[in-house]
Amino acid sequence: MKKLLILILALFMLVIGACFSELELIVKNNTTSDAWVRLDNGNERYIRPQGSISIGISSERVVNLSYHGWHLLPGNIYVDMDASALKHISLEPNCGALRLFNSSSSDIYSLSFAEASTYHWSENLLQAYLRPGEYECFSLPPGYYDLRIRDGNNVYYYVTAKHITLDNTSTYTFSGL
Repeated sequence: MKKLLILILALFMLVIGACFSELELIVKNNTTSDAWVRLDNGNERYIRPQGSISIGISSERVVNLSYHGWHLLPGNIYVDMDASALKHISLEPNCGALRLFNSSSSDIYSLSFAEASTYHWSENLLQAYLRPGEYECFSLPPGYYDLRIRDGNNVYYYVTAKHITLDNTSTYTFSGL
């Protein structure tokens, strides 16, 4: 009788535990560079290249997974977290990146891109002045790009046909010469 009561109590706890189990979303970064994700309005989380993270979801609902990275143009995936408890998302590379390194003796004030030979320049993409010895990365769809760089002396420099490839980071070292 005592064993039967313990068995019933254990079964009851198992059923109750299953009702309150946390759902899990596994996100894999299939790029060769860093990626970041955010679930709904939560904190941004880092995923190393070829790595994955697990995110617990407390209840069944549709969640918004926003993502970006050096080889991932920003986007959103809406995931229906239902009773299956486990979902897998794979982030696949959809762009490449350019790392601009400032090896000159002057700040870089602005950087603009244009598809090669189009002269349709973007706005300034720098977040702040790029000081000597610093670098910044920019995600771009694969293709050829011209760069327009303005230094601290208001001198413009042009780089033509810089090749950006899928899931690859290309470096351009600006020397000011």
